[in-house]
Amino acid sequence: MLRLLCALLYLSSFFGICAERATISGFGNIGAVHSNSDIYRFRTDISRENDNFEDSIDFNAISSLGLQTDIVLHPDFDFVGQVIYRGQKHITLDDTLSLAFLRYKPTPSWEVRVGRTLLDLYLLTEYRDIGFAYPWSKVPTEIYGLLPYRSLDGADFTYFISKGALDYRVKLFTGESTSNIALDNENVELTIDDVIGLSVELSQFDWTLSLKHTQAKTKNNISTMASIIAGLQQIPAQIWPDKTQFINDFSLVNKTAYFSSAGLKYDIGAFTFLTELAHLRSDSSVVSAVKSGYISSTYNFDKGQVFYTYAIAKSKTSEFNDAVNIQRFLPNQVEEIILAVNESFRVFSPNQQTYSIGMRYDLKDNIAIKVQLDHSNINAQGGALWSYQGMNTLAPKESFSTFFISVSFTF
Repeated sequence: MLRLLCALLYLSSFFGICAERATISGFGNIGAVHSNSDIYRFRTDISRENDNFEDSIDFNAISSLGLQTDIVLHPDFDFVGQVIYRGQKHITLDDTLSLAFLRYKPTPSWEVRVGRTLLDLYLLTEYRDIGFAYPWSKVPTEIYGLLPYRSLDGADFTYFISKGALDYRVKLFTGESTSNIALDNENVELTIDDVIGLSVELSQFDWTLSLKHTQAKTKNNISTMASIIAGLQQIPAQIWPDKTQFINDFSLVNKTAYFSSAGLKYDIGAFTFLTELAHLRSDSSVVSAVKSGYISSTYNFDKGQVFYTYAIAKSKTSEFNDAVNIQRFLPNQVEEIILAVNESFRVFSPNQQTYSIGMRYDLKDNIAIKVQLDHSNINAQGGALWSYQGMNTLAPKESFSTFFISVSFTF
């Protein structure tokens, strides 16, 4: 798929010579994060490494810079490309390229896009990385932090229709995606393919309702799991009769994951209400069933906004039910493997809630300053959304505050 994306970039530059119109725009966020926790460090999603445990202020976590080009190749065709720097340690085309697609739109009612698009999982998918588009210093991580995938390499079909005052938008999409997952001591890659999704949005002047469902197959085991499975296979079947079934359930290879979300944005007078609910589950026991959501109210005045948000993520972690019996026969040989299995069960198992208050003030039409204070309550072993140094099975319960200050801009 990367070859296809490179081909699209080449074609766009070639056609750009005779393009009817080309525009370049950009956006960014300069921010700082401070937490009074010595245990957990903030990250926007589980793909982000955070090794700033010795620094009291993190200038990298919510800072970003993006550039976008829109090239009209023909009245019915255009090309869109977007690159975003979000503090990646290794800057490559694949890591920074957020959008690279050709769009065919013969009528106002429908369009087809081929290439790299945004993976449409959430209400705020189209502008989750554009801080100027929302009042908070960052989108609620309880919803947006657990899945590391942002882009989809494939194609989508969107149909638009208006009936009276109601606008309908229906999108079908398919493709594949690859992202990293940042663990305690390494950054591992996980690919999903056979992605197929449906997004339905209804809107009027003062409200938008979105319903989305996506399913995909995880293509590979992350490297740590592959070594764990190899160790589990060495346990004699006489000691562990359910070994084959456990390993099959534990593996991520060719396991289907399902993600559904519902979102609502509603404007009434000077107030804006925004809420999203999401549910993640998988055929693999490693991916817990996770329910998450948030509700946010914003008071709009002159050039400013004041907001309050409550967010929660709950999961039920799988258990290694045969561990006690196996250790009885092989107490020394399997202790490390069992610990590793339990660690794997907690990679996708957040249990936390966050209360947020904050304010945004627009200095200019394209520049806004934001401040936000979060108070988070994390259950023991429930900090999957945070960076934590050590074993997640030993991660303690903690309540702490995190302060954000940022300047968002467009150009």
